Amino acid sequence: MVADTTLKYLSSVHLQKGVIDPYFEVVKGLLLRTIKEGIGEEKWSDDMNSAWTEAYDQLAAGCSYQG
Repeated sequence: MVADTTLKYLSSVHLQKGVIDPYFEVVKGLLLRTIKEGIGEEKWSDDMNSAWTEAYDQLAAGCSYQG
């Protein structure tokens, strides 16, 4: 779990740097692909994909201006 103060700080940094909400989906796709390649196709599973997706979505929602 990430502390609310950390998420507020991350959100403010993203705002200062001009990060907009649609960027989070782009980064998610790239992150998931990178993790999958790092772990290896043979070890990657739907459960892993779901877990990483959920974790990223929760973090992105906390950093998002609408989340």
